[in-house]
Amino acid sequence: MKNTIIYIIGLVLTFYLTIMYDAVYLYHIFWGGIILLLLCAGQAIYTGRRTEIRITGTSSGVKAGQPIAIRIQMENNSRIPVYFLRVKLSYQNELNREEAVKWVKIYPGGKRKAVVPIHLQSSYCGIICIKLKKI
Repeated sequence: MKNTIIYIIGLVLTFYLTIMYDAVYLYHIFWGGIILLLLCAGQAIYTGRRTEIRITGTSSGVKAGQPIAIRIQMENNSRIPVYFLRVKLSYQNELNREEAVKWVKIYPGGKRKAVVPIHLQSSYCGIICIKLKKI
């Protein structure tokens, strides 16, 4: 997000300089930046809609302090390879509603499928609800 804001500030600055100095090459730089921004956004939307993520686990009940073994399976159905993916997992104990958040990084490396094993830990026993919040 920080890089996107810096890029947009750069485009605004280029647009300002284009108006101030009325130079033809600044018009080309500005419109090239706009086209690059639209192409990158289109690629992200295209790849994001064709990427599937599944969470699989062995059991839903755990004891206090016991690690929960789950796997995150990513399948890329687009033609554009995904080299890096951040997933926000939220897991919540059903008894006391205590919620914890964990960011998981997936590096499929150009493959169509990737499996990442994760061990979550609950401080209480009971049923754990694991949700995928953000990709």
